[in-house]
Amino acid sequence: MDMPFEKIIYIITDGALTIEVDEFLSHKKGLVLAEIELLIENTPFKTRLVRKRINWKS
Repeated sequence: MDMPFEKIIYIITDGALTIEVDEFLSHKKGLVLAEIELLIENTPFKTRLVRKRINWKS
């Protein structure tokens, strides 16, 4: 049986780029998942920007 989990969802925008960051809590604490929403498949983006935007706790 799967245990339910809780998470905090952060939405980060930079121009046309949207990053959704899920910070998991409870038994999945420490897991962070980032999803980048692109308008068009294979749209280039700067990974440095993504790391800077989601690295809010370091």
